[in-house]
Amino acid sequence: SRDIGNTTGVTMGLMTMKPGATNDRHFHPNCEEVLYLKQGLLEHQIGEEVVRQQPGEFLTVPANTPHSTTNIGEGEAELMIAFSSAAREFIPC
Repeated sequence: SRDIGNTTGVTMGLMTMKPGATNDRHFHPNCEEVLYLKQGLLEHQIGEEVVRQQPGEFLTVPANTPHSTTNIGEGEAELMIAFSSAAREFIPC
């Protein structure tokens, strides 16, 4: 990200979620989010839609769209995340 000085156009990260873990509903007003699931089983609420994500699948969340993620699998979920801004904004809702 721009904060650590290694890019000017994107933010990328790796995330591990324990079974049953949920991230709170939020949105990013200044960027899209792309999720690639390496391992596990996730359920996303994107706007009013519920989407299950399996390993090897990509998922895109449009800018300004409230969303949250829950690990509904029995093991840890590992995912790669990319944002279309080096200074992503995070707004809880």
